[in-house]
Amino acid sequence: MTKKWYDYGVVNGLKPTQRTLRRVLGVCIYNNELEWGEPLLRSLVDGELTNTKDSKAYWKLVLQWAAAKGKSVEELDRLLNMMIQKTGEQGLDVRPDIGLINSLIAFATFKNDPYTAERYLALGRRWGLEPDSKTLLLQLDYRISSGDLDGAKAAYDELKGRELETDADLKFINRLIVAMCNQKPLKYNVLMELVDDLTERKARLNPETISALALVHLQRGELHDLIDLLNTHVYRFEANARLSICHDLIQFCFDRSMLTARIWDAYNIIRQTFREMDLETRTKMIVEFFERGRSDMATHVFGHIRHLDSPDIKPTLETYVLVFEGIAKAADAESLALVHNMLKLDATVEPNTKLYNALMLAYMGCGDPRQALIFWDDIIHSREGPTYSSIQIALRACGDAPFGERQARDIWSRLKRFDIRVTREIHAAYIGALAGQALFDECTELINNAKKEAGLTPDVLMLGTFHNSLPDAKQEAMRHWAAKEYPAVWAEVQKLSKRNKMSSSGNFSNGIVYNVGTDIRA
Repeated sequence: MTKKWYDYGVVNGLKPTQRTLRRVLGVCIYNNELEWGEPLLRSLVDGELTNTKDSKAYWKLVLQWAAAKGKSVEELDRLLNMMIQKTGEQGLDVRPDIGLINSLIAFATFKNDPYTAERYLALGRRWGLEPDSKTLLLQLDYRISSGDLDGAKAAYDELKGRELETDADLKFINRLIVAMCNQKPLKYNVLMELVDDLTERKARLNPETISALALVHLQRGELHDLIDLLNTHVYRFEANARLSICHDLIQFCFDRSMLTARIWDAYNIIRQTFREMDLETRTKMIVEFFERGRSDMATHVFGHIRHLDSPDIKPTLETYVLVFEGIAKAADAESLALVHNMLKLDATVEPNTKLYNALMLAYMGCGDPRQALIFWDDIIHSREGPTYSSIQIALRACGDAPFGERQARDIWSRLKRFDIRVTREIHAAYIGALAGQALFDECTELINNAKKEAGLTPDVLMLGTFHNSLPDAKQEAMRHWAAKEYPAVWAEVQKLSKRNKMSSSGNFSNGIVYNVGTDIRA
């Protein structure tokens, strides 16, 4: 864009001033347009600028240009001597100042070259030029960028005694604090010294700084310090900044290396500080606690959502489904009763088949297959009707419910009557339902006739479900039968991982369950 407007002026007969040339050449230096700017520099050097009081501006430009061309510090030193000699021959007594050195350091910082920046600083000292506050700010900048945090802290300590423009150092100190928060090992006392300095100045911390400090407090278990930090600073940030801090803190809650108790404390502080935390994030917290084996905490998170005043953050049907599925795996009857009661009082959610499926899973997981089958009745009398998942879940419940074989046979006859395609999963689920009622012979007949009746060959799912669903006392007989009738398939079943069966009382029994992958989602 600069080239376009400069060329436009030249084409229209406008002669650039020396100030304009300096500005344009500065853009060339910082945008690597040296080839295009070479003639402009030559016209400036050949002009009368060296005869004016702007000699230092000219020197800055020439030295930066030479640095951009890759000249070494020694070459720049010689060039500086030549320019001093030239101005002396013209009767001008012009000496380099720290501003000249700062311009070189600024360029090296821009190029992300801290080594050269330090050499420019040493060049200035050779010329008897001591760093000013601008030098120290630049030094603070490039040392932070290069990861030299000890050096950056030394520059900061020296800077503290200097006069500065209002809060000119704040952005660098914020950066230094963030960098030190991420430093391994953490130098906590040095870090808090910086924070205390800003607190005494009543200076504002950036959102990134708040996030970094908050994470340090969380990792160290300093909950009171975390609360003080958030209460002091977060209220003044705009919505996007608050959400950014909330997002950074919530990521801590997904760190599996942290104790669940600490995650719970962190979550509670976050939810109380950031009431605007969205439903998606809160739902992820529900999943996190379920996966940590704390269905009670997951249920409390759901309850917090349920009781929020915000109409935009309310549990949806999908949220209820997720919670009921989690409760099913956890077999947490107390949480089930709590959430089901919330559902009954929630006028914003209209139950559908998927929700009823989730309720069936939850009640089955909590040892109440009879109640689960009541929801099956709701499904078959609804306008939407059952899905394949509904049928699988209902058949699973039939295996555990008293006299469940009656309802299982009713479901099976409905499938046949309405000519509904029997999938491999449905067929295995029906075998499992009958096996759960100890109907061994019927199960073997279903397996033997699977090809004829449903076009299915006996496989790992079929035999594994049959075995897993049988009472403990009948499993040994099934293993002998399977090894004799379907040795190849049974050999594959035996390769699977296995565990002891869980009894209805919650204790492990002598029965064996093979991992045939029969988990069902709503």
